Amino acid sequence: MLLSLILEVLPLGMQAIAETTKTVLIDEDFLSVSYEMEATGKENVFRIKYQHDAQEENHQQRLKLQILDEDGNVIDYPTTSGMEVEDGWFIEKSFTPSAKKEFSITIPKSQKRLQLFVEMDEQVSNGQKSSKKTTNQNILGLGESFWLEVPTDLTKSSEEPAKKSSSAKSTKASKAASSRDASTLSTIYTAKIPEYTEDTTGKYPKHPWVPENQTNVINHQGGQSTETNWDGVTQWDVANDDNTKSYIHYGNKQNPNLSMRALAKQTDVKNEFDVQMNVRGHLNYEPGVDIVFLLDNSKSMDSASGTGGNRKANAVKAMGDLVEQISKLHVPSTNNIRVGATIFSDFMPSSDNKNFAVSGNPDDWKDMVAQYGSTAPEGGTFTERGLAEANDLFESAGNRKKLLFVLTDGVPTYSWEGLSAVQDSDMYYDQTYITDSRDKDGSGNYLGYHSGYISGAGPGSTTQFAASQPRSVDGHPLTSHITTTNSRAKRIKAEGVEIHSLAFNIAPLPSYEPIEHSIPDLLRGLYKMSSKKANATGDTEDDYFFYNAGDSTELGDYITNWYDIISRTVDQGEIINQLGDMYEVVGNPTVQQVKAGEAGWGNTIPNGDLPKASKTNNDRTIEVKDINLSAGQEIQVNYKVRLKTTQLGFKSEHWYPIHKSSTLAPIPQRTQDILPFGIPSARASIKDFVIPVRIDWDDSRNAAEDFWKLRPSSAKIILQEQDDNGTTWSTIEEIELTENGNWSGSFPPVMSGPNYTYRIVQQVGSEERVLGYAKPTYSNNTNNSFKPDSLVSNTPIVITNTLMTTNYSFKKFKHDGTPFTGTDKPKFTITRTSGTQDVVVETGIEPEADGTVTVTGLPVGTYKVEETHVPSGYAKMTNFNIEVKENSGGTAVEASVQGQSGSHEVINRIADFELKVDKIDERGKALNGASFRLTGPNGYDQTKTSGSTFTFTGLKPGVYQLEETVTPTGFVGLDKKIAITIAEDGTVTIESNPLVTGSGGATSAGNKIDLKVKNAMGKVLPSTGGSGVQKLMLISLSCLAVGGSLGAGYLFLNKRRGSR
Repeated sequence: MLLSLILEVLPLGMQAIAETTKTVLIDEDFLSVSYEMEATGKENVFRIKYQHDAQEENHQQRLKLQILDEDGNVIDYPTTSGMEVEDGWFIEKSFTPSAKKEFSITIPKSQKRLQLFVEMDEQVSNGQKSSKKTTNQNILGLGESFWLEVPTDLTKSSEEPAKKSSSAKSTKASKAASSRDASTLSTIYTAKIPEYTEDTTGKYPKHPWVPENQTNVINHQGGQSTETNWDGVTQWDVANDDNTKSYIHYGNKQNPNLSMRALAKQTDVKNEFDVQMNVRGHLNYEPGVDIVFLLDNSKSMDSASGTGGNRKANAVKAMGDLVEQISKLHVPSTNNIRVGATIFSDFMPSSDNKNFAVSGNPDDWKDMVAQYGSTAPEGGTFTERGLAEANDLFESAGNRKKLLFVLTDGVPTYSWEGLSAVQDSDMYYDQTYITDSRDKDGSGNYLGYHSGYISGAGPGSTTQFAASQPRSVDGHPLTSHITTTNSRAKRIKAEGVEIHSLAFNIAPLPSYEPIEHSIPDLLRGLYKMSSKKANATGDTEDDYFFYNAGDSTELGDYITNWYDIISRTVDQGEIINQLGDMYEVVGNPTVQQVKAGEAGWGNTIPNGDLPKASKTNNDRTIEVKDINLSAGQEIQVNYKVRLKTTQLGFKSEHWYPIHKSSTLAPIPQRTQDILPFGIPSARASIKDFVIPVRIDWDDSRNAAEDFWKLRPSSAKIILQEQDDNGTTWSTIEEIELTENGNWSGSFPPVMSGPNYTYRIVQQVGSEERVLGYAKPTYSNNTNNSFKPDSLVSNTPIVITNTLMTTNYSFKKFKHDGTPFTGTDKPKFTITRTSGTQDVVVETGIEPEADGTVTVTGLPVGTYKVEETHVPSGYAKMTNFNIEVKENSGGTAVEASVQGQSGSHEVINRIADFELKVDKIDERGKALNGASFRLTGPNGYDQTKTSGSTFTFTGLKPGVYQLEETVTPTGFVGLDKKIAITIAEDGTVTIESNPLVTGSGGATSAGNKIDLKVKNAMGKVLPSTGGSGVQKLMLISLSCLAVGGSLGAGYLFLNKRRGSR
């Protein structure tokens, strides 16, 4: 990473620091990607630049970038000409022969890095006259991402004024800090990139093979990674798979390092496909591996182990076991494995330090272990020189894989003198990288340690330099042998050597603890000496190839890890498959071992050690991790996918890739190899089928639609598909029909053909049936099942909802139980009262000849029956309600009155009569002063006392007695009670009396009885014995005398006239 410090003097005397670094990520003839990083006071700005140029005339390219923040979230991309955002990627809008762009990303100061993924698609024209183009996706095959980082020293310096004197050295430091271990940044293989054709029929492998008798799957051919062509096998029987066909092989053609393939095949379930991923490991690398062991033989190795024996004996035993196992991996004809070693301490004359050249002879390896065991431990720990001499043994390695395994019980106590250095924030213990050392004399022989770096506590006694003896190289601090040793290791790793360290019993001598590094610092120094894992994201012990055994007795367990590294061609491998957009996973992926290993090995993987397959990213990614394979072991990953045939945009008979990407990282901790599988494509070969549907309502009355207002506001219509067993229905589409939409609609296109069986189901709420309506009927019986070819094109399926109704009859009789006759019959109005508002259903209904009143066509609800015309002389009946409810099965509705479903009878009773009594004198004039009492049935007893008219109400059929209880003064009243009889039919009978006249009966004007009671004036006689009586008697007698005289005179005169 190239760092430049730029100081700008701002107005008002204030300094603003704008520091910029430039880092090249990809530097190829056809593509370059770089970024500049500028740290300002409040934010970090990354300026990303790229340029690509197609290398051939008929090739065009399109770059795709994805940028994530520290939390793994896609950033907000800036508006950039010619770029667009699609599914979280920032991509060029079109394929072009060349392009050059630059854009900036600004992030808060608190964020220190961005993650960048780079892909490139390439489009190839098939000829000048052909419009057909082939698109190859992700031709870079990088797999891993780049980190765009803010250097630690840059972050600090942005908060402080820059120092001019440090500018030049900072530039060097950044470049050194940006370099990672070449061994883990390198690749073993050149990926063999599958090719694909994309045209109007879809996207599918350009070099295809198909399973016998299967027409809906295309797989990619296999081949050899070192050859440009593919195997040419276009068809084979997947039912008899012998695990030899269609593999992509990496390494030697005859003895490949690993083999891999992906294939898909049809299943018995339509639109479902079995996906099968195979990965096989082998015994050897191509072109081979050189292994050098750096074995500690310092005096401390002679110390007793904490749990028995001494460190040296335990180390020798562990190494002997390891060499024995490695010998089994050796294939003489290929010289696949060569081993060498350096036995080291302080390289003093008294110490027995030895080098063993790399050899392909296992006998030499065993001799190496034997001599290690026989060499007496002596001296201190000059680890820097041990690393240098071990690295020299790789001189003849060429392009072979180089592995350096360090076994030590101590930390460095000697170093060479540093000659030049730069600042490096990634270095440890000091952030100083020694780029050159005084390590050889003029003859090219290694020198002894630099005495100036010996701690004041004693020769070689501590790793940390004494505080009283500060040292520096090129002005950069140097305080520890860890710094010099790790600088040497950094240079060795830059040459492609992969360093693995195994430390045990690491601790400072008790007498030096006050002036020595702490144990954590010592351990950090050792693991930073090791190679960093290629997929590491942190900077902890677990991010490096480092093992810390607490005791030498544990060495055997840890050295087993070295054996695994040597023996496996797939070590902690990972498969990552991103599903294509038109697919979904069915069930869970599984892993099985299909080959135990090459002859004589029998390496069956225990079930507990089989790789683990899982679904991640909302089931859109299949991941298989911890794949460890060697010696012909082969695992197979199995899972099912289903085409999403109902997804928007799906096309019939169109090839869809099952995966968007499908890769194997065989050794993700040690290399950046990302190897692509061939991606199968599949299709559904059935035409699209649109199903229109409509709801009809049979619920009108008197030609009025929705008269009862019982329809729902909407209804859900469900399209279901039957499984191949004919036992299960699954919902695939739903639509909602409404009145505003005329109760009509169409399902999205679904699959057609004789193998598909559908049915239609209406749903309102949680029920198929609308409350009050009968179970819906479906045209062509489509609710049971139908085949697409059974329907007439563009003719809707009709769902009919019929309102369930019932009739109700009641009887209307007169008081005597006989029906009404003639023209004066009762009339009724029926009103529905259970809705949101009252609805008059019928008016003017009359009884039939037998008294039956019938109301027809009533759905669920409450209905009030009211007598709106009452025959003359009868009282209006009391209103009653008809209740209409569904039966228990919901198959019909039933009517009842007062909970009874039988016929209800209503009797018209005679209306109450009114009796009016008029009191008159002999001349017919109203006469006041009388009182009348009327008694009758049911305790009727009323007395009227005022006026000349006396009105009695509420008279029901029966016999009543009218009695004059007070007679006006001077008049003669009724001398007895008058009987008045009201018959049940309303006929009125009045007892005869000379003083009483009247009539009555039932009339349209009401039931009335009118009586007139006449009173005569009477003569008043005094009582006997009184003076008044005597006077009356005298007067009477006088009158009689006078009357007699007059009568006599009259008779005398008449006689005389007659005698003449």
